[in-house]
Amino acid sequence: MAGKLPPEILKKYILSRVGVVDPSVIVGPSIGEDAAVIDIGDSKVLVAHVDPITGAVEFLGWLAVHIACNDVAVRGVRPRWLLPVLYLPENADLGLIDKI
Repeated sequence: MAGKLPPEILKKYILSRVGVVDPSVIVGPSIGEDAAVIDIGDSKVLVAHVDPITGAVEFLGWLAVHIACNDVAVRGVRPRWLLPVLYLPENADLGLIDKI
């Protein structure tokens, strides 16, 4: 199994086992929620996003940035930081990295 888990598997094996309730988490993990909203005090929130980009090679870098920024922006805040994670095949060359 590669890529995103189907919702029924995610619910059964992941979300049902989270088990930690933190009152500062305004929006936490659930199906269809791509960004968490966390109360960090002083009337401020932190919106955090993680979403793997699978099945794309063409425009992969563009998609990664724009999807992340969109998922944060729909929470009503301006995206400010990005923590990219890039998984490459062992045989990836500099041309592929440059293309991304």
